[in-house]
This record gives sequence, C-alpha cells and structure tokens, in this order.
Amino acid sequence: MEPKALTKDELNKLRQGLKPVGKFETVDQAAELLDKVGIMGTWSTIGSLASLSTSVIASPTAEQLVWGVQAALPQAKRAHYAKVLENRGTLISMNVLPLFIAIAGGVSYEERYQAGQLTTDAHAIAAYLDKHGATAVDDLRKFAGYSSKEKGNLFKKALEELQQQLLISPCGQKPGNGNFMITIWDLTKKWYSSAELQGPDAEHAAQQLIQILVNNGKYVLDSELSKWFSPYNTDPKPIIDQLITENKLIIYGAVGRARILTTGP
Repeated sequence: MEPKALTKDELNKLRQGLKPVGKFETVDQAAELLDKVGIMGTWSTIGSLASLSTSVIASPTAEQLVWGVQAALPQAKRAHYAKVLENRGTLISMNVLPLFIAIAGGVSYEERYQAGQLTTDAHAIAAYLDKHGATAVDDLRKFAGYSSKEKGNLFKKALEELQQQLLISPCGQKPGNGNFMITIWDLTKKWYSSAELQGPDAEHAAQQLIQILVNNGKYVLDSELSKWFSPYNTDPKPIIDQLITENKLIIYGAVGRARILTTGP
C-alpha cells in the first residue's frame, strides 16, 4: 500500500498537534527531560525535535533558565553541547553521545585529518588545544593565529566544524563584557573519560540514533535524517530501510519523495 501523501503544511499541522514530550522549570528537570528524549535543540527548532526554548515553562526567568541549562549541563558532564544538527545548538544526553562519536569516526583529530575528514584550519585549532589544554574561545582565536579580520571567518568555520564532528567540548565559561559569557573549549578526548565515550560500531550506533531521533520527533522525514547524517561517513538510507523491514520504523506517509517516519502510535 502506498503511503498517504501530505503537503508540507499538513505535516507541520500534524507536528504542531503533538503533545509536548515534557516541560521543565529547573536545571535538574531539564536534565531528566534530555535523558528521556536523548537530543534537544537549544534556541532553534530542529525539525520536530524537542528543544529547550519550547519545553521551558513560561516565566519571567525562562530565558535565563534556558541559558543556564545550556551552560550548566555540559560543565557538569550531564550533557554535551555543540552546534551539531543543522549546525544549530544541540544538547546531547551522555547516553546518546557515544552514538554520535561512533558515526562521526571517533575522537582522534589526527586520525580524522590523515583520513581527509578534517580541514587544515580545524586541525590547527585542535592541535593548539591538544598542546595547551582548555582555552577560552577569544584566546583560542588569538593564540592559534586567527586574530586578524581576514582569518576571522576561517576560525568560525573551523570551530563549527570541530563542534559538528564532536571533536571539541565546552568545559566552562569566563566573564566577558556585561552579562556575556565566553565559552572555554577542550578536546573531547581530554574532557571525557574513554568509558564515557565508549559505544557500539558505526552501523549499530546509526541504527540506535535513527530510532532515537524518530521517537523524539514523532514524525520525521527520511530526508531530514539524511541531512542530519550528511556531515558524517554513515549513509542512513539503507539503515532506515532495514529498520522499516524489521518494523522498528513505520512509514506514516510521504511529502513529495520524502517518507514520513514514525516509531508507532
């Protein structure tokens, strides 16, 4: 039977009708919610995935709380934060982080560089952190040799690349101007223990991660999954097909050529 066809507007309406996966009004409640869903956006909406900004209980201090959660959970090693999915702020639970590490290709920036999977600028910044340890982002830009205006965009792109590839982790903050806080970065392999990063092989990690993402978003397009996996070396399409065959994913419908996936009623 062919899946029923929906328009993008119909899909959005379907998603908007979903009940929230949970709400929070404290840092601890946010940590519990993240552990439940596995992955959350911070301020930006990523597909239909849960996010801090849409899950915080409205109050005069809600915005401050979201910023606090984004900083506090990674610093306490209760979550990992980086620009990961769609290069947007993403919180990842510690149970799910090893799955991302597996599909990304591990935490050795040298191995990734030798395999042609990392740019020269990203390698240079990772090498600086390897030699000098955790460094605030303003000092990192200056001391790694990217302080000039011409090299500013190169630094920004390289830092985002290292985040998306799960090679660096925020480990603290220092005061900036006014209420602005400056992030301190370290290499992922130094910030976490090897036990915290240990996970399955890339294929099994991808299977688990796809199910977590679809269960979180409820109605997820396979084209969205392909986009989220595109920075890594794992093609999700055959894995999605296998999970459908095994009845671990269900085709709810289609938008154009993209299938709408769900994990059940």
